[in-house]
Amino acid sequence: MLLCYQCLNLSKPQDQCEHCGADLPARKAPPRVQTKTALLNRWSLEYRTRDIERLDLEARLAEEERTIRTILGQAADDQFDSDSLPMVEEELRTGRQGLQAYLEALAGFRIWLDTVDSGELKRVLALAAQADSLMNDAVAMNFNNYRTYLESMGEFLYQAGYQGPS
Repeated sequence: MLLCYQCLNLSKPQDQCEHCGADLPARKAPPRVQTKTALLNRWSLEYRTRDIERLDLEARLAEEERTIRTILGQAADDQFDSDSLPMVEEELRTGRQGLQAYLEALAGFRIWLDTVDSGELKRVLALAAQADSLMNDAVAMNFNNYRTYLESMGEFLYQAGYQGPS
């Protein structure tokens, strides 16, 4: 059973509430994406076609690295209490590995800027693809944990005799 946030009734786990027809909380994992691979590939193309100057590209790289390092800092174990950490430990580890792989890809991209070597770019894009894959895995784990939580909450309410709003 899932709790419908629109009408506050319990509904069978499906796409829409059986009582009011509102969309129920997401039942399908988000699609896998290759955002970091696509970004570095696009930046390399812009640089090779001279649509972006090196200084501007270096500024983008620095900003991207700052963003990733900030996210890594926010994903520290001490951000979670001792009860919830075991539930998210694997997704955190996988997400961190993805972010670290992306930082390696960014460092490799800087090397590529000096050489414009196609072999180096392939290596960088492979690292970015690995980063995307790990981050997608972490998102899927997070989604599955969230879905399990929603289903457990709905089942608890059902077992407790919750009847919905009066």
